[in-house]
Amino acid sequence: MSLFPALSISASGADAMQTWIDTAAGNVANMNDAARVGSRVYAQQTPILQPVAGPAVAGVATEGVNVARVALGTSVGITTYEPTSPLANGGGEIALPNVTLAEQMVGMISAQESYGANTAMMAKAQIAYNAALAIGA
Repeated sequence: MSLFPALSISASGADAMQTWIDTAAGNVANMNDAARVGSRVYAQQTPILQPVAGPAVAGVATEGVNVARVALGTSVGITTYEPTSPLANGGGEIALPNVTLAEQMVGMISAQESYGANTAMMAKAQIAYNAALAIGA
């Protein structure tokens, strides 16, 4: 196996993880956007990742990952009792997005760790490439 695909594989992973971090940050930023009960609320975003198929080489199934799309969750809110909100109905209820802070933070930490691993791999690949070039010099 050649070292050359390592850089593009790691770069694709870092790009995918950056999208995951960005969508999680957007979800956290909008998780308290209230609306009237029955109105649409912010829909949670989730990146859908898929492997990038590489050439048919024995033992090597893929050559990276990409974001196939960003899926939207439900825009039906969770009814919450908050009578002081100006959006509250007669029963004091408002609708909030179906976004859980704990889930978003776990996803963000996972994506951050994967991003770090991918960028570390890119640095190692660069060192290996430079060493290979130095051999020929």
